[in-house]
Amino acid sequence: ITGRVALRSGFVQHGGYRVAPVALTLNLEAERARLEVDQAQLCGIALPFALEARRDGWSAAARIAAPKQPVAEMMRCLTGEHVQITGDTDFLLDLKTQGRGRELLRNLEGAGRIEARDGRIQKFALIANILQLLDIKDTVQAAENITEGAQGFRYHRIAAAGRVRDGQFVLDEGVFESPSAGMAANGTVRLADGDTRMSVL
Repeated sequence: ITGRVALRSGFVQHGGYRVAPVALTLNLEAERARLEVDQAQLCGIALPFALEARRDGWSAAARIAAPKQPVAEMMRCLTGEHVQITGDTDFLLDLKTQGRGRELLRNLEGAGRIEARDGRIQKFALIANILQLLDIKDTVQAAENITEGAQGFRYHRIAAAGRVRDGQFVLDEGVFESPSAGMAANGTVRLADGDTRMSVL
């Protein structure tokens, strides 16, 4: 079977996730099928990608970007109520992989950066757990506020830059700047189950 299929849709929805709008092209050749998604947005994040299938396996590449987006809407869409944070964010992640089945996750590679500015953290378990270790009155109270989803903890900047390799996200540089505390971090997050191991200063 050879040919070309083009699709343009106002939205595509799966469960609680809505991708809108969507524009894609599927090219079928004798020994290859290639899907190119030129336009797709999920939670304010642009998700263009290309996927190619051959007899010897699959390959894929994506450039995920969200310039100057309200972080509150993005986090609510992606995590439900598990993370609540306000401010503006810039997000960029380039990814590629190849292989078959589970190899696709193991072979995933890429690099990216996210930065959020001038907002409040109302609910974020990882940051709350770190703040509770600090012997500073304001930050201990802030940790309780974050855990309980109260008014929250004001911050100036949260930034993370890292790489994806060997089934993990490697955080090369993490920064948290607020009026009461400043932190720097590095470590890893396992993609399969979210297991997080961080060193924080």
